[in-house]
Amino acid sequence: MGHLKIQAIIVALLLFVSHTGFAVNDGDACSEVNHVRIEAGKTLVCDGGFWQLVYGVENTGQTNFGYGFKLATGGVCDSSNEGVMRWNATDKNPEFCDGTDWLAMAPVSGGGGGSGGGSGGGASISLYVAAGSAHSCILLSNGTAKCWGKNNAGQLGNGTTTDSLTPVTVSGLSTIEQLESGSSYTCAVLADDTARCWGHNYSGKLGDGTDTNRSSPVVVSGLSDVKQIDAGGGHTCAVLNDGTAKCWGGNYYSELGDGMSTDQFSPVTVNGVSDVVQIVTGNSSTCALLSDDSVKCWGLNNYGQLGNGTTTNSTTPVTVGGLNGIQELMPTVSHNCALLDDGTAKCWGWNAYGQLGDGTTTNRSTPVTVSGLSNIAQMTGGTAHTCATLDDGTIQCWGLNAYGQLGDGTTTNSSVPVTVSGITTSLGVVAGNYHNCVLVASDTAKCWGYNPNGELGNGGTTDQS
Repeated sequence: MGHLKIQAIIVALLLFVSHTGFAVNDGDACSEVNHVRIEAGKTLVCDGGFWQLVYGVENTGQTNFGYGFKLATGGVCDSSNEGVMRWNATDKNPEFCDGTDWLAMAPVSGGGGGSGGGSGGGASISLYVAAGSAHSCILLSNGTAKCWGKNNAGQLGNGTTTDSLTPVTVSGLSTIEQLESGSSYTCAVLADDTARCWGHNYSGKLGDGTDTNRSSPVVVSGLSDVKQIDAGGGHTCAVLNDGTAKCWGGNYYSELGDGMSTDQFSPVTVNGVSDVVQIVTGNSSTCALLSDDSVKCWGLNNYGQLGNGTTTNSTTPVTVGGLNGIQELMPTVSHNCALLDDGTAKCWGWNAYGQLGDGTTTNRSTPVTVSGLSNIAQMTGGTAHTCATLDDGTIQCWGLNAYGQLGDGTTTNSSVPVTVSGITTSLGVVAGNYHNCVLVASDTAKCWGYNPNGELGNGGTTDQS
């Protein structure tokens, strides 16, 4: 069979893995149509009934490790771009060009086999770090998770409130498909599309109907068919498979989107949005990417983080101006960013330390372009800094650098992107409050920045720049 060339960059965002439990070779028969299989030293796609070798995908030798793909939407599928993968413009899921048609890249069902053993469903290896707190977590390929760092509210999920300088296993979960950490708590979406949360439960942000802290995962009440979840400062939100959104927790600024200002200990429906593709939570504000490529935000707007050209709070969703061709949203505490299909990014909101990346420290109530970057694959942000993985596997960061979180070997703030030292094979970077972690290989992460509670997971408490 012919060899395929993938014209895509690789980031650990969406993951598609075949767990057939045996090695396959180029030309072997297959029935798992459109599935990607990673073997030691090679990557193959099931196309036309045969496994076909994929070129252009970095593979460091791991087995059963899936990658996601960052590509522009649109484009014609013909023989000139056979093997190209792209995001579907409607639902943002990846597609593969077989030389004639765009074919959906579906998650592989079934488990067993391979290193780490599959857990069933679309198994994944990815990394998610607390945004705005002092702990970190990693999702492993067998559907389990490990966390480390501060544990005063049980946010490590191991049944204790004891801090840990090294990773500990989250209790009772073995089918995790998505993991998100917020301010002193963590949430997970399971293979059955239900959700679990644990840790700090101020204002009911764990969604179990109480405001009691939990050191082990608890079920989010009344929530099913979950497609995506995001954990913020004091509230949590989820997108359901039908395109609706639900939120719970703190609601002082109407960040739950129900038009009220009363905390909710269980999920409530967000009014005024439908066909939601992604939802992100900040500090008392929320934004949603819709299927029509628009972005709506609501809640606190003191720095212009709602992106509608004002600093007026809103109890109902308002449209963010000046955005099109959006691939994904990136939330932080008080600023937001959008990664665009052309590999550029725009940010808006709080900018006191240059975290918007436009070369200034001026707050922006409408999106501004991040300076000097045109090949961004993936983004993340902390309290007052922002980072991006580029197509070539390097990382750029900008904003506050008091604890070395920009990773350039200094503690000097920067209002434009600077290169993180020593990282050339990033599969996805994630930010906590004042620290970052990057996935560089299967189950391998590197962290830097603020470390008083062991959030870097290196067994120490010294900051690393």
